[in-house]
Amino acid sequence: MTTKTLQPALHRSQIQLDKLAHGSVVLDRHGDAWQLSREYWYRAYGDDSMVSSFELAQRGPITTIHKAVTYGGLPVSGDGFPKGASEYKYGRLQQLPDDDD
Repeated sequence: MTTKTLQPALHRSQIQLDKLAHGSVVLDRHGDAWQLSREYWYRAYGDDSMVSSFELAQRGPITTIHKAVTYGGLPVSGDGFPKGASEYKYGRLQQLPDDDD
């Protein structure tokens, strides 16, 4: 048996959480806000709780309140450009040079 057969709702919730982009925010059944940072979800206030998408799915139902915007898989910063991008040229993303160079 697979997880999908044992817990279809839990499995679907985990899949939906895994599809969200870095920076997305969700609410669990208790009204706690969680924000995705790369691989783990962090409680948005109070402590440094860190959980996986599987653990968060168990706190469902989950409500997505913010879907982070991405461009080419990169999170978009507040100025509308993907983080690490200086400008768009000829429809291609240009990377900023490292500060150490």
